Amino acid sequence: MALTVWINAFIPLTVPGYTVLIPAGQHRGKTAVPLPGVARMNPLNLLKPPDTGYLTDQRTFSPMQNASCRMQSLADLSLAPTPTLSRQAHTTSGTTEVNVVTGAQLNFGNAVMTKCVFSNVSVSATKTIISVDVSGAASDPLVSAAAKITYEGRFIVTLQPASSGAGRTIVAFSGKIDVFPAFEAYAQLGGVTKMLFTSPPPPGNTVVDLAKHFGPTRPVAGSVTF
Repeated sequence: MALTVWINAFIPLTVPGYTVLIPAGQHRGKTAVPLPGVARMNPLNLLKPPDTGYLTDQRTFSPMQNASCRMQSLADLSLAPTPTLSRQAHTTSGTTEVNVVTGAQLNFGNAVMTKCVFSNVSVSATKTIISVDVSGAASDPLVSAAAKITYEGRFIVTLQPASSGAGRTIVAFSGKIDVFPAFEAYAQLGGVTKMLFTSPPPPGNTVVDLAKHFGPTRPVAGSVTF
């Protein structure tokens, strides 16, 4: 029996007061976030056109494993006969740089995911509890010196055998997320997916706020039962 858990960071289709709708061109109808003015203080960003922006993930919260995201950390946990972390994967859907007025695509790149990891796997003596820590940090690959998006936390899986019939599997997450963008976490067992938490960016927050904090600061938690 295998359990899959994952956490995503993604930029929603609409962030009030921040995202812009592209009116023309290749990416007409999509939304983007503008290149922050503060980023142009870095000489390597000075040559970018005035209307440079970056596509959002064009979505709201989604339980689909392949939903577009800035960052995803996913783990497969084998629950029997001894709980183990059988696989981990850290992926990104890539960043698309566009002109937010003409809709022209300017560049594309993938964030470096080497700072994302599952670690500290622990199994109880009774083999009924497995816990694993996750941490992630990655930045926009197309903006020089861009601040990192971060998250951290712990997944705890508790197996509750039943005296008769099927037992229960309880999956819990507790951790912290960054001040931008949106974050979500899910668990999937036996083809059924359940949401552990969803969290939009706080009102008024943008990518600029990432540079004002050091690491994840917003606590999140959730639990589901299969």
